[in-house]
Amino acid sequence: MKTLMSMVHMMAKQVNSDLVLTCIDSFMDQEMVHLNTKSFQKNELNEKILVTKLYLVTSMEVDPTKTIMYVKATLGHFGLVEFESSTARTCQMILWKSGDKAAQICQWEEAISWYRVCLTLISDNMVDRHNDAMLHRKIALCQFELHHIDEALTECIQAKQFEQESDMPPTLLMLFILYLEKGDEAKAMENLAQISIQSRLDLYIHAATVAQKKENQGIVRNILKMVATSGHIDWSLDDTKCKVLTIIRCLIRLTKTNEPNKIDVQAIVSYANKAYGILKLWSQNGETREANTESFPQFETEVDWLLRVCWNTAIQIGHLDISNTATVNLFEIVSNLTLLFSTTTISHLKIRKSSLFIAALGQLFIVEKGDTTKAAEDLSKATVYIHEFENAVQSLSELDDTFDRMTDISMIQLLPIKFEIYVRQKKWSVAQSVIKD
Repeated sequence: MKTLMSMVHMMAKQVNSDLVLTCIDSFMDQEMVHLNTKSFQKNELNEKILVTKLYLVTSMEVDPTKTIMYVKATLGHFGLVEFESSTARTCQMILWKSGDKAAQICQWEEAISWYRVCLTLISDNMVDRHNDAMLHRKIALCQFELHHIDEALTECIQAKQFEQESDMPPTLLMLFILYLEKGDEAKAMENLAQISIQSRLDLYIHAATVAQKKENQGIVRNILKMVATSGHIDWSLDDTKCKVLTIIRCLIRLTKTNEPNKIDVQAIVSYANKAYGILKLWSQNGETREANTESFPQFETEVDWLLRVCWNTAIQIGHLDISNTATVNLFEIVSNLTLLFSTTTISHLKIRKSSLFIAALGQLFIVEKGDTTKAAEDLSKATVYIHEFENAVQSLSELDDTFDRMTDISMIQLLPIKFEIYVRQKKWSVAQSVIKD
């Protein structure tokens, strides 16, 4: 048999396809005569010859169209193979590999033909139903590469019918891509939403990448929002935290690309709060805050990035007078982020002091312009900012010998703010003590 295979391989490089295929038939007829002298049953003998023929013909470098026709004719000649037999499994594997080989070199139509022949050997049991779905999905991918979108959709829908729920995510992702290609965004998102974010976060990121390449910023934003607002994610995994933080970073950037006066500041605050919540949870892992651990640089980089984004965005929307509430919220997040660093530095304390000062001042503006029924609550928030500001000043004076509380501009400017807040709260004795100070 080895000699026979070597001869066929040599011939395939020298003569035309028809002659090679004829020789394979001739050699296999001789092999059958030889095997008849052995103690093989007829079915066993036929199956052995069938597998050998398929292996030989698919391993030759001959015309793929003629090869596929020959394989179909061979399967027809040998009749129905027992679907659940080892022979059927072996034949499936040979044909499947031929399809994969064609797909790897972008011979999409050839790959489709191989996969379709392979489908004729699929049974109805659970293992083969899984293979059936995979083959339909592979055909769909080939059709997509050929820009046959409707045909690809048909194959994907067939694949979905045969799949168990746990096997469905890749098909659902492909349906998302195909419907997006057709311009049906509603159906695209409907299929994507069926994928579990917790178990297949990677597919959501892939979907966002596809939408980004198509310059569909609306879909990108919707996908990232789905992930960022999901309540079904395992936050104990550092890799998950990093992926979601990356997504939130993209969301903030997308939101900030709008015209300055049309920035959705509430969305940015929401994303920043989500990111802060993730970072705070991450910081509660003792190892994260140890400088010699693998996750430490990553954690500190994420904190630093969010701090700078919140600071710059707060200044931007404050300057444009878009929303005092959003400005205050962002500066509050900044002050909280400074507490997440493993080492408290003078720089961090100065940032915290400044952000709390602005937050207190902003809260007073909200009281002056806002709903009077919420004035008490807003004033209470302002006093919290003032108290935290004073704690930051105390820490700064202990850490920085050059810092002078008596000449610090923010300390001086805070006095009238404190006085007005306490007067509005009708805390007369406290207001009086501010004047004395």
